[in-house]
Amino acid sequence: MQNSQLPCLDEHATTIAADVHDVWPVLAEAVNRAFSGAGRPTRLRPCRGWTGGLYRLLVIGTRGHVVLLRRLLTGIRRRSEPS
Repeated sequence: MQNSQLPCLDEHATTIAADVHDVWPVLAEAVNRAFSGAGRPTRLRPCRGWTGGLYRLLVIGTRGHVVLLRRLLTGIRRRSEPS
């Protein structure tokens, strides 16, 4: 599936008071941790059929993804900004 075929759910953003060179390594580490299980790289796949419907109901329908993404972005901001 091409990126242009993926549906847009919503957009999440945060302002980080740090240099881009300080943010990128933290961002890469956070995304790697969030989307890999037990240290193994994970390939994101589209959810189809009844499992896709269940996923959409539980994660997207409950807005649980909003909570998780806000937590992810907050952690990236905290680790990137100078103390």
